[in-house]
Amino acid sequence: MSGPGKFVHPTHRRRRNGWGTRSLRVWARRLMGLVASGRRERELRAEIESHLEMHIEDNLRAGMDAREARRQAILKLGGVEMTKQAYREQSTIPFLETLMQDLRLATRQLRKSPGFVATAVLTLAVGIGATTTIFTILDAAMLRSLPVRKPSELVSFGVHSLMPGPPMDGLPMRMADYLHSHARSYADLSGWGGTMVAVRDPEGALRSVFAWMVTGNALPMLGVRPYLGRLIEPADDVPGGPVGGWPVVLNYDYWASNFNGDPNVIGRRIEVSGHAGVVVGVTPREFQGILVGSPNKVFLPAHFASVVADSPQQDPYQHPETAFTMALARLAPGVTLETANAELAANFTSVWREMLPPRTRELPSLKGATLVAHSASRGFSALEMRYRPALLMLQGVVLLVLLLCCVNLGGLQMARVQRHRHEFAIRNALGAGWARILRQCLTESLLLALVGSAIAAAVAWFSVPVLAAFLTPAGSGESSLVRPDMRVFAFTTMMSVVTTILFGLVPAMRASKAAPAEVLKGQGPNRRVGGLRRNAMISGQFALALVLVFGAGLFTRTLVKLRSNHAGFEPSHVLEVCAQFQTMHKTPQEIASIYHLMTEKLRTSPGIEAASFTWVTPLTGFAPKLNVHSLARPQDEYSMAFNEVGDGYFATVGTRLLAGREFNPDDADRSVCVLNQAAGRQLFPGGAALGETVKSEFTRDKWTAVCRVVGIVADARYSSLRDPAPATIYFAAGAPALRDGGFANNFVFFIRAANDANSMSAYRAALNEYAAGTAYMAFLPLKEQVDQSLGSERLISLLSSAFAGVALLLSGIGIFALLALRVQQRRQEIGVRMAIGADRSDVLRMILGEAVGIIGAGTLVGVALAAACGALVRRFLYGVTASDPWVAAGSVGVLLMVGLVAAGLPARRAASVNPVEALRAE
Repeated sequence: MSGPGKFVHPTHRRRRNGWGTRSLRVWARRLMGLVASGRRERELRAEIESHLEMHIEDNLRAGMDAREARRQAILKLGGVEMTKQAYREQSTIPFLETLMQDLRLATRQLRKSPGFVATAVLTLAVGIGATTTIFTILDAAMLRSLPVRKPSELVSFGVHSLMPGPPMDGLPMRMADYLHSHARSYADLSGWGGTMVAVRDPEGALRSVFAWMVTGNALPMLGVRPYLGRLIEPADDVPGGPVGGWPVVLNYDYWASNFNGDPNVIGRRIEVSGHAGVVVGVTPREFQGILVGSPNKVFLPAHFASVVADSPQQDPYQHPETAFTMALARLAPGVTLETANAELAANFTSVWREMLPPRTRELPSLKGATLVAHSASRGFSALEMRYRPALLMLQGVVLLVLLLCCVNLGGLQMARVQRHRHEFAIRNALGAGWARILRQCLTESLLLALVGSAIAAAVAWFSVPVLAAFLTPAGSGESSLVRPDMRVFAFTTMMSVVTTILFGLVPAMRASKAAPAEVLKGQGPNRRVGGLRRNAMISGQFALALVLVFGAGLFTRTLVKLRSNHAGFEPSHVLEVCAQFQTMHKTPQEIASIYHLMTEKLRTSPGIEAASFTWVTPLTGFAPKLNVHSLARPQDEYSMAFNEVGDGYFATVGTRLLAGREFNPDDADRSVCVLNQAAGRQLFPGGAALGETVKSEFTRDKWTAVCRVVGIVADARYSSLRDPAPATIYFAAGAPALRDGGFANNFVFFIRAANDANSMSAYRAALNEYAAGTAYMAFLPLKEQVDQSLGSERLISLLSSAFAGVALLLSGIGIFALLALRVQQRRQEIGVRMAIGADRSDVLRMILGEAVGIIGAGTLVGVALAAACGALVRRFLYGVTASDPWVAAGSVGVLLMVGLVAAGLPARRAASVNPVEALRAE
């Protein structure tokens, strides 16, 4: 400490050594000073008081009285507060110190308004959380690149047909090998083939899981780094597998669930589809394969396909001309996609055509087709193909919700500014500039936004997997996997900043630029202009709310219509499960016999009402077709849907038999068939179909069938509930279906029972008796498959209804806050009205009339907006028009009810004003 003559901080002394010695250590001390600011303030105050007392003592000895001695001491010291500020500027970072002061003041101010804080934070959490959630799914399905090295260089190969539709992915293996050896546009090229393999679950049961069989260069080409161990390497991909067993790489999630995340799993021996394997690695958590939303469980070398092929004819390495693979390549340095496609067209399209088998070459989809390469930076996304329109529409809806949240928060903030305008005027009069007040208001907004966005990020993190389950393809055993990543937090931060500016800037500028003299005199800004502005904001909220409520009504009616649509079958209490019989290496006749034996066993099991099997399950979007004509009218040929089903199928799924009979166990080929009503009307107009003969031709697999019609069943929806039931012909599922179609020797069992547990137990027992050692996929209720077929409709209906509820709540809060502020401002006016004869009902009508005017204006604008948006949502509707009058009337009624209920409390408060107290306050 220096002498009593002057106060010198140690920082001042260090200045004599020059700025060169004040480097990072000084800034570090300043940052530490921010942390210990309370202790520093106490020490500073004590030191200044000590200097002040010494100056006072000197002045008293000089003959001054006590008051003058203190005044002179303060003057000599240079002012206590100025000295403190100078010390702070030297010992801390001014910007950070000011920011900390703003945050402390903002925290104190917000703690005084818990209702406002709760409303603002929850509104932000809903708006930003909903936007972030849908953006996360949209990003994963359509925008996110694969988490690999330089994904922009990746391309895949396919066939561009002259027929409409996207390119068909995949190449014959022989063509992929030829491109790998001869094409100059690619630095490397790998092959990917998917299959189901049998692996035991933690309970010891064999389960079918999806596996990628990849060439040895596939994962190294992508630049994937293992989480544990190593990945598939070129030395692993050899015929018969390497010595010691087939190397197996586990997906991270599968390792965590099936192997309990055991870090010592490397080197563990496991059995894969009856063949010895050894775990060599685990992929990183972020890498789920190249199929977006559909993670595989394991990776195996490509030559593993030979040992799981059900016959030599299906071995891709014995017949590479008919075996297809998904070919993924990395462009050579400096090569563009356009250059690569030019090389394909010039040098390889003719080679590819020559490699195709003659009957494949003549397929309509391949006539005039060309090879094409397209970007594979985002992998292969079935989610994008199926759900792109729905996701884009939902993103538009949530942006509307976010806009509504911003408008609501802007109105709340303006009301808050109005309540604190006297405080701001006093601060301005005491020297706080407009920039300081503006910064303080924005700091409060930023603080609210940060808290709201933190909650929003948590909402998105937990809600994304739940909503992604709605996007599960019908018939799939597992939900689509969509996981947030750092993009979510970046997007949430961006939305927080934008939202802060939107709802905080305008009220802050109004607060900072208010004239202190006018405010303190009670004049202030034009209340009429401010009232009109707030009225417009609340009307805008009701307009947006009406659009959301109307949309929710349309989407909900669509879902109800689809669910009540007559499907032609009864899905309740029916369980489906697919066995993997291709690993048994039996003949088609033997496999067909196992299906019949297991079905008979199931029917005699306790609690089982019916059982059968089928090739195509309903409402999966898969609808194979063939050409059919009756022998009596061969010139009239029709394209019809078809299916191959077991005996008792129609009784099991609940499709009514109208005439004739079902298939029986003796029907083992395509010599007999069953038609639905639509097919009977087409093939035999005006006549009976039973006993007649029809001929069918399936051009894809080149087989024909001549069958006698033995039954007529009711029409049933086939691929989609939106489409009418197609004309359908059913064949008896047997050895021909297993031999000709290349269906991997798999049918799907349907089991009807009052209790799913009975179905599961009966199936496991039958499988153990007739097909021990084979795996099965997950059990799936048929009713759940029907719900999965309506995944996008269910998601749209659920979210639009939730957003409509949020919109109504926010609109109600908005008009409540506006009228509550208006009643507070007009308290004296209401007192005067009541003093000169107005009664409570007059005041009540006045306030409610104002509310009706605001709501009515918003309703008119909302009706116009809803009509304008009708064309955008028409494609998502079913059984309801975009201008449905009943939905419109109901939406307007709900909006009016919510608005009037929210306005009721301020209106009652206004009607209960005591005129004497109001005039006395004036």
